[in-house]
Formats: sequence, C-alpha cells, structure tokens
Amino acid sequence: MKNKLYPLIFKPILKERVWGGSQLVDEFHKIDLEENAQDEDNRLDLKHIGESWEIADIYEDQSEVVNGFLAGNRINEIIETYFGSIVGDNIFDHYGVMFPLLIKFLNIEDKISVQSHPDDSIALERYYALGKDELWYVMDAKPGSKIYIGLKRDITAEEFYYKCKDGTIVEVLNEFEPKRGDSFYIKAGTIHSAKGSLLLTEIQQSSDITFRLYDWGRENNPATARDMHLEEAIDCVDLNKYRVEDNYISAADGGYKLVDDKHFVANKVSVDMRYHIETDSITSFIIYICTDGKVEISSTSTDEKYTISKGECVLIPSEVYDVTFDAIGGKAELIEVYMPQILEKKDEYINEDVSEDISPEIEKRCSCNDEDHDHHHHHSGCTCGCEDDEEDDEEDDEEDDDYDELIQW
Repeated sequence: MKNKLYPLIFKPILKERVWGGSQLVDEFHKIDLEENAQDEDNRLDLKHIGESWEIADIYEDQSEVVNGFLAGNRINEIIETYFGSIVGDNIFDHYGVMFPLLIKFLNIEDKISVQSHPDDSIALERYYALGKDELWYVMDAKPGSKIYIGLKRDITAEEFYYKCKDGTIVEVLNEFEPKRGDSFYIKAGTIHSAKGSLLLTEIQQSSDITFRLYDWGRENNPATARDMHLEEAIDCVDLNKYRVEDNYISAADGGYKLVDDKHFVANKVSVDMRYHIETDSITSFIIYICTDGKVEISSTSTDEKYTISKGECVLIPSEVYDVTFDAIGGKAELIEVYMPQILEKKDEYINEDVSEDISPEIEKRCSCNDEDHDHHHHHSGCTCGCEDDEEDDEEDDEEDDDYDELIQW
C-alpha cells in the first residue's frame, strides 16, 4: 500500500546567465554556499545567477523533493511511481511521466537577448520537445528597468531579419516600465526581452528551447559572442502586431485571472489571513508560488505542516483533496497554477466506418500501435524502435547538437 501523498517542496536548480545577478543567492538563499565552494567541477559564479528552476523536468535537470517521506526522490521518479495521483489522470494520459510545466524565478541585472520560442508543432517536428508559452509575473522592478514584448506593428520577414542584424529590432517592440504585480503572457513566437534590475516569476511549458535573435551587440565581440538563431527562427516568429490588451495585465488593473489558456491557468491569490481550496474541481496538480509574504500549508492528507516564503513554491498532487494556506504575519500573495483538462482530438487518419482497421499512415509513423505514443513529446517513451527505423544515428546526433545550442538564453 502506497503512503498518502502530501504537498511537495523541491530543491532549486540554479543557472548561471551573463545577465544574472546575486539576488537569488543573497536574498533568497537558493544555494548552500559551503557546498558550492567545495564543488570544484560544478562551482557556480554566484554573482551571475540568472535563474532558479523551482520545479523542473528537463533532461538531467530533475527537481528533487526536500520534504516528507519522498525527500531525495526526483520528480520523474515520483511520477513513475504515482502516475496520475501526482499530475492527474488526464494529464498523465497525455504527457506520460514527463512533468509538463517548468517553474522559475529570474533575476535580471543586465540585458537578456531579444528572443522568441517555438510553438508545439515546430518544437515537436524539429527537436522532439514541447513548445514554449510562458507567463512573466513581476515580483520586483527597480526604476529604469524595461520589458519588451511583441511588435508595435506588422513587419515583413525581410524587415525583421535586417533589424535584428543591425540592432534596431528593439525600436519596433512594445516597451513597458514594469511595476511589481504586472504580468505578461508571452505566447510562442512572440519577440521579447528585458533589461535593468528585475525579479520575475516565470511559468512556462516544460521546454528550454530559445531562439536568440539579437544580443545587444554581444554577438559582435568574440569575447562575449553566444550562439545566435536568427535564420532558424525566421519562420517561427510572430511578425504581426502584438495585442497588448490580450496579454498584459498591469498591477493597477488588479484582477484574479492572469492566464487561462490551453497550456496552463494562472491566478493571483491574495491571502488575507487564510485561503482554503478543495481541489475536486481541478483535474490536474496545482502549484502555488509565493510572491510576497509567508504562508503555512496544511492539508487533511497529512499531519505535517510546511511553510513557504516569497521566492518559494509548493506542488499539490492531484490526489490531495484539500489544502489551506495561513498567512504568517497577516497577509501574503500566491500565484496559483494548474492545467485545464485536455480533450482528446479525433484522429483524422482513422476511418470510423471500418472496424479494427489501423491506418497505414499510423503504421508508418509507429509500429508499436500504441495509441498513447503520439502524446509523448519525448520519443524515449516508446520502445518499439520506430524512430530508429526512420532516421539513422548520425541524423539523431545532429538534431541533439542543434537542440543543445538552443537551450541557453
């Protein structure tokens, strides 16, 4: 008999970035300083920590549980053991053992590249990965900071290309002076960037594919140049005018709902003393990200109580029926994240008038006849060898190399 599940807290995974700062270390204590100092092979530059991955399932970057009887287990291991009890049956049927979201905090102290991300179809076709829709929620922003999101007007592919090459692409981007509590929904293909001194919560699909389009001149200096992906991104970028009213919510406007889309739902929750939720109406896991204050977490699924503070988060497994947050100090703020139910699409290849017949196209794509296979974005989930039949090892190695070049900002 399996033990009952409970609210899960994970160890953060830190990432160096050229534009990163020290706030995630100095203020939020995201790393053991002594342990980092002793790790000669993987020692991090603590003055340039740009990202803290709070809940992650990206290849070797697997979040590790730090509380309760599951402490020490990685996120893929607990999903392999508990299946839909962790993520929800509907989500498990679609994604298998892959956790479908990536939760981060970003500390920006310079300029991040002008960039975009592929959508699901392009990411699956080229890299066997998910696309990347994301939400930026501003936790802190110092005066002079800027966020650039989307185009002010429609432009042609040719104009886009040359503006990235000559460094004038920023001139046609919407410019915002971010305030604490602002949120920006950045759909795949949207051109975006930021500079200044910012602390952001980032909620996104489980993907780390970034097309770097313009790098503020770093690309022209051999000492600072990073891989660029302008040619690769040219057919993936949204060149239409950005609809600000559909994707930007200012703190002054208030509001509970930040995002309600097919990949995730995000709500801002103000905890005035207590917030209680019964989770039966939500068919997936729920993540709560603390963006201000501190809360104590309790549930009828466990006698234990846990706390999270600003800059921390917790995963509520789908099996957990209810959860209560008590604000320590009177008030706190949370971002509530979950996934909407995924409706199965009718397979266009199958003729429903012909019983027990498998389409030749499906047989060609996958010889295992596993009806769930097409839902797994990592092909390692299929053991039939269908991918090996279609592509030789040399082509696979080339695709892996292409992917590796894209996963850093």
